[in-house]
Amino acid sequence: MTDERHSNVAEQERRIREAIRSTGDVRADTAFRARLKREFIDGTISATAVPQDEPRARTMPRWWWILVPAAAAVLLFVLFLPRPGPAPTWVVQGVHGEGQIEIEGRTLATGEPELMARALGSGGRVRVPEGVSLDLRLDDLMLLALVAGTDATVPAPPGPDAEGPLIAEVHAGDFMVKTGPGFPGTELHILTTEGRTEIVGSVVAVYQGDGYTCVCVLKGTARVGADEEHLEEITQGMLKIMFGDGSPAIVADIASNHKADLKEFDERNRNVFPPSE
Repeated sequence: MTDERHSNVAEQERRIREAIRSTGDVRADTAFRARLKREFIDGTISATAVPQDEPRARTMPRWWWILVPAAAAVLLFVLFLPRPGPAPTWVVQGVHGEGQIEIEGRTLATGEPELMARALGSGGRVRVPEGVSLDLRLDDLMLLALVAGTDATVPAPPGPDAEGPLIAEVHAGDFMVKTGPGFPGTELHILTTEGRTEIVGSVVAVYQGDGYTCVCVLKGTARVGADEEHLEEITQGMLKIMFGDGSPAIVADIASNHKADLKEFDERNRNVFPPSE
């Protein structure tokens, strides 16, 4: 019996030794060992010592909560920012006479104002035949009149992020402009062979003739010149004629027939925009 018990104990010890060896080396944490050594030397060792970098529950720093109201305010500001409205588009305000109008190479009858407006969605070149005049409106920014026989490029409407002036070109004929209450802050530049006209806020006609450009100002002011460095203000009731051959420009009173045409344009559109006063 004694030999049998001794044999059983020996077998159990062998199994325990093998189990311990199979666990591999277990080394104490370096910081933990250093702290134990220091506390042992100082005589301050504690029986409940634990490694300092033992995982702990992470908490947010107190100052983080200060940012919560600010973050909420920023979120509300973004949510309630005014959304940009739809970009303005050209509409046909009026057609006078009957015939075929060419818009960007497409021929349309004067009785198709909606088709003409869609064709002018992003601006483009318009040719108006003799006997027909076309009035176009761009929201509350401006009205344009392309008088009979006019060939002009209508400017593209401004987009929500648009920068710079609106650019129109008069290739031939008479191009009239009446600015509206939404025009301040907008620039319209009208280019011809002989120069340029920069609209400030006016009722203006730009006529491109054979070798000359005549700019008539019925109301307001326009800056007129051969180029950006030679602009001069032309005020109400005055005109400026620029010549393609380099002859000196002429500044004078508007001729009575030109004044009558501009007044008729202004009068027929008197109720399109609300009064500015």
